[in-house]
Amino acid sequence: MSKPVLQLDDLMVRFPGSPPAVDGLSLGLAPGEVLSLVGESGSGKSTTLHAIAGLLPRDAVATGDLRLDGRPGNLLATNADRRGIAGREIGMIFQNPGASLNPVLTIGSQLDEIVTAHRELRRDAARAVTEELIDAVGLPRMGPQAKDWARAFPHQLSGGQKQRIAIAAALVGNPRILLADEPTTALDATVQAQILDLILQLVDERGIAVMFVTHDLGVAAAVGDRMIVLKDGRLVEEGAARTLVRNPGAEYTRELVSASLPFTRDFSVVRKRDGVSVGAGALKLSNVHRRFAARGGGRVQALGGVTLTLSPGEIVGLIGESGSGKTTLGRIAVGLERADSGSLTLDGRAFQPAAERSLVQMVFQDPLACFNPRQSIARALTHPLRCLRGMGGKSAKQQISALMEGVGLDPRLGKRMPHQLSGGQLQRAAIARALAAQPHFLVCDEAVASLDVSIRAQVLDLLEDLRKRQGLGLLFISHDLGVVQQIADRTIVMRNGIEVESGPTASILSAPREAYTQQLLASVPSGLHPWRESRAGSVLA
Repeated sequence: MSKPVLQLDDLMVRFPGSPPAVDGLSLGLAPGEVLSLVGESGSGKSTTLHAIAGLLPRDAVATGDLRLDGRPGNLLATNADRRGIAGREIGMIFQNPGASLNPVLTIGSQLDEIVTAHRELRRDAARAVTEELIDAVGLPRMGPQAKDWARAFPHQLSGGQKQRIAIAAALVGNPRILLADEPTTALDATVQAQILDLILQLVDERGIAVMFVTHDLGVAAAVGDRMIVLKDGRLVEEGAARTLVRNPGAEYTRELVSASLPFTRDFSVVRKRDGVSVGAGALKLSNVHRRFAARGGGRVQALGGVTLTLSPGEIVGLIGESGSGKTTLGRIAVGLERADSGSLTLDGRAFQPAAERSLVQMVFQDPLACFNPRQSIARALTHPLRCLRGMGGKSAKQQISALMEGVGLDPRLGKRMPHQLSGGQLQRAAIARALAAQPHFLVCDEAVASLDVSIRAQVLDLLEDLRKRQGLGLLFISHDLGVVQQIADRTIVMRNGIEVESGPTASILSAPREAYTQQLLASVPSGLHPWRESRAGSVLA
């Protein structure tokens, strides 16, 4: 291995009243290398990145030795030394680009501020650099020119577009190291492939070293030269990424691999599911149209006459690229959007979701955005119990504990605020809150996208159990074809607001008729990313 650009020895991170979040971790990162960090939620992956970047909370205590290029000076010992490299030699891509962008400022003004801080340029010169960065991350190929993207606000961009802006922000200081914390978690397969290509292109063209945190073992093996497996803050094993996924040595790594849900065209290995009796009590959206005002005038079609039927006890998968209308359709089903035309019926009668909101509940894609940051998790769960079920006092507390345990959360976490939970923990809390209303139907909008493989399997088992025991119907929106393949009875493929094809999941995913569906399947990472075949192992020589 070449001389490391970053060397971390015996990292220990502690939070008050808790066992070590990271316990004695040592690792090196070579120029041009991609190091994948994998493990369950709470294993210390993101904490390690935050310790390197100097972004730990004030009450955290970090010890160990962190050096760049073997230069004297332990960066963990003083934040003063860290200020000179943060954003310059080390850049960071956060898990949720929407949360890291200011919603009231344009993309251009936010990037201008970062450019001014790191390159000490005047405003006009900073804007020129901003437009160069927007061009470098590929946005002009997806729509307007760089100047138009600079005038846009974050809410006007899709998830993939916002992630590209986050990468542009991380590149402002021409860093030698990129710390990527779940950068493709909530992206659909084709956009995920584009973002991975972009990151790997930066590795190839600029020699940037990347520390890539992910819970997706397929992505970890696809982009990583090496992989480190963490559990409870400790290193379990490390080695070549593909070798660890194909031939794991440690029992814990084998458990992670077995819990993962990779997409496969061999349906003989997919879990067999009970047959579903459909018909009575069905929720139906018929010929639904929805248009939104477009930036610059005019209107854009979000839905163009979609019809969908969801029966009790049935799980329908909804797949398609970002902007295909999946989430809009789900929001109409729960009453958060109104269709311009079309009908919504339940068991053959007109259905008004706003008036019967306990019947259809939604698990949102971004749990941090749907929780009140000033209320504890327990208080957030209390609201649907009180308003929709008339529960309070001791009975509500008991029900909150049962709901949290049911989604794999320690009830003691109910005292915490949303920002004090990991992404996976917060998404489980969001599922618990949706279940608190005892709904007949659940719209899951990327409900397991931020969960690690073992917790994801637990939550899918929970949803499957609810389907069996309570006859719960699920509209399951996801970009993860492995998950859809595993859980859905039927699958609908959408593009540009219309249905491309639909049918039994096994038929759609094993023998798609339409070219667009074939393109989606071809975008799923498998084995080693094709772009990296030519350089596999080169940085390890």
